[in-house]
Amino acid sequence: MGVNVGWDATDNQIVCSTFENEWTWADFGSATNRIIQLVSSVQYSVDLLTDLTGTQYFPQGSAGAYVMQLRKMRPKNLRFIVVVATTPEALSYMNMANRIDTTHRSSNSVRSIEEGYALLAKMREQQAKTNS
Repeated sequence: MGVNVGWDATDNQIVCSTFENEWTWADFGSATNRIIQLVSSVQYSVDLLTDLTGTQYFPQGSAGAYVMQLRKMRPKNLRFIVVVATTPEALSYMNMANRIDTTHRSSNSVRSIEEGYALLAKMREQQAKTNS
C-alpha cells in the first residue's frame, strides 16, 4: 500500500499516516478508512499527523472526493489534523480542502515532522487552557 497508517510509537493520542513515493487515490481511500477505524476505536481525543514528505507524486484525478471522504466521516473525537507538506502541489491540495469544507476545523500544514509534533503540542496546550 502507498500509505501507511498506525498509532504513533510514543503517543497513543496520535494516528500517523505516511505517504510513500507512489500511491493512488484508492490507497488514500483505504488509509482514510483505517484512520477512521483507529480513531473510532477509542473514547478519547485523537490527533492525525500526515506525512507527505516521502512523495513528490500526486495521482491523476480529482482529490476532492477523497479528501471530503475523511472530512464527512470524521469521528467526533478526531481533534486536530496536521499535514507535513513541502511541495507546492501538496500545499495546494491542503488549501483546496480547507476552502471546500468550512464546516469542520481546518487542517494545518507544516514543513517537517518536528514542526508537526510541536504544533500538535501547542494546539493541545491552547485547548487545555481554553477548557479549564
